Amino acid sequence: MQTTIQPKLNNIYLVGEVLDGRIDYVSGYANIIGATLDYPLYFAIRNVFATKSADMYSLRTTLNAEARAFVDVGSLGVFVDNHDNVRFLNVNHDLSLYQNALTFGIFARGIPIVYYGSEQAYDGGADPLNRKPVCYHSTFINMYSCGTISTRIVSCTNLSRKC
Repeated sequence: MQTTIQPKLNNIYLVGEVLDGRIDYVSGYANIIGATLDYPLYFAIRNVFATKSADMYSLRTTLNAEARAFVDVGSLGVFVDNHDNVRFLNVNHDLSLYQNALTFGIFARGIPIVYYGSEQAYDGGADPLNRKPVCYHSTFINMYSCGTISTRIVSCTNLSRKC
């Protein structure tokens, strides 16, 4: 059995999902398949910005511990919320904290992943509310706004990161 899968096989980025906050556990998978979603950092971001149960030093602690445990921290998929978990804004309704978390997530080392709905500041709770569709009725253009502050933050930080 092959012990490593090349994450850039034929120039295709492969990322696995290991929904666990333990760095040693997630790195065991990431170091074999090449990349995973960065759930340890996701939980640290959530604790700092959403629940405010940790301070900014915990982000540094997580990043440093990941640098020691993962073969390639630059290939980890960094995200702030997604459709598999209660959305950030359901935990904390403070849009400023959410936008700070988005900005941190996009500029953190790794590959930023913005799941659908994050740019629209979705606030869904448990299933199925965390998976609501982008548009609610036939007038898609009226339901999806490209002019919200969150949408502009995602757009501008993404452009800045490319430079």
